[in-house]
Amino acid sequence: MADRSKQSRAQAEAAFRKAQKAERDKDKSSAMREYESEIEATRKKTARLKELRMAKEAEDSKAAAKAPAAKRKKPAPKG
Repeated sequence: MADRSKQSRAQAEAAFRKAQKAERDKDKSSAMREYESEIEATRKKTARLKELRMAKEAEDSKAAAKAPAAKRKKPAPKG
């Protein structure tokens, strides 16, 4: 009877460990997918912001080329 109890317990523990491992594997793959999707979202956002910045810089440089150079005022004589 003790052998049967030990055997049943060993089988139950093995099944439990197997279920735990399956749960960990599921959590691990879910976390990895989430991590990779966050990385991809960051890359897309960075690329979009870079395009906007470059467009603004090009627009600013065109505007600066069209605008006449500002003349500096001479400082007023002291005295």
